[in-house]
Amino acid sequence: HSFRLICWQPQCVRRLAHTGHKMVLAIVLPVVALWYGGAVINVITAKHIFGRVGDYVWTLTLCQMTINQICARIYLGRLKPLTRDQRRLAFLGGLTTYLGFICTNKAFSLMNPSLVETVKASEPVAGTIISSLATREGWPSFLIVRALAVVVAGVMMASYHNASFVLFGLVCTLGSNALFSCGNVCSKLNHELAEPLDGMAYWYADVSYGIWFALILALWEIKTLLSGDVDLEDLQAALPLVIVNGIAFWTYNSMMYVVTKYVEFATFSVLNTTRRAVMITVTMLYFSQECTMTNLVGLLITGFGFLLFIREKVRESNAPHHSNHDQASKEA
Repeated sequence: HSFRLICWQPQCVRRLAHTGHKMVLAIVLPVVALWYGGAVINVITAKHIFGRVGDYVWTLTLCQMTINQICARIYLGRLKPLTRDQRRLAFLGGLTTYLGFICTNKAFSLMNPSLVETVKASEPVAGTIISSLATREGWPSFLIVRALAVVVAGVMMASYHNASFVLFGLVCTLGSNALFSCGNVCSKLNHELAEPLDGMAYWYADVSYGIWFALILALWEIKTLLSGDVDLEDLQAALPLVIVNGIAFWTYNSMMYVVTKYVEFATFSVLNTTRRAVMITVTMLYFSQECTMTNLVGLLITGFGFLLFIREKVRESNAPHHSNHDQASKEA
């Protein structure tokens, strides 16, 4: 009887683990689809808005955060008061995320957007280092880091296109990488709290602090808009786009924070970098942009790196089951 019980245990563990992986995958796949889709719509509508009313970056960011809060309250309903630890993480996440927006927008004003996107593709490097130091996950395996490096290199090639280099713009872009990574790590640390917020609630709390920074920096732009610098017809035409843009902003950011609950930070870094490749591809097709051979090779390298990553994650998920089976055989 004991022999049968010992032999049955690893089979039960494998079945439970397999069922658990399927459940996580069933949650993560649609969430990632909404994350990527919202990001693409957000970028496309933002470009149309800037084309109509000009580069009112800070005002658009304030509108995005305002619509984000409205959508979040409708979805979340009544919220419990935050604990002290939750408030600290939300404040730190809101501050670093908004400072990341500032650095990114400044970099776009100094350099060609394609060069900014090329440098921003290295964000997972900063994210992996900061996550290994700040969370309980530790440093990922060499094979995971290798796959991540291949994905980063591919996205950098896919987004590069005859860009001018400015040192301060490079510093701003690298700064945004570090700041956004800190914001993502704050989200991951939230899930390690004794009373964690879910992804949607955390993003709402994050923006609740960040929106005050957005308001302060947008005041001078709002004054320019009210002074008649932009035609009323252009403002009316841009309003529906602003609403769609804000809803897409809430969708892709909230889904991004939901994903951090179910995957390790290294996995999140690969998914986030792959999102950039998807955005580059879709926006190139939508805006009929020129695609060089370097861009195409970069997209192929990105796909290859993502396949390496998936293969390694499957191998890692199966490794514990083999060790359990071997241990049970020894006991038998």
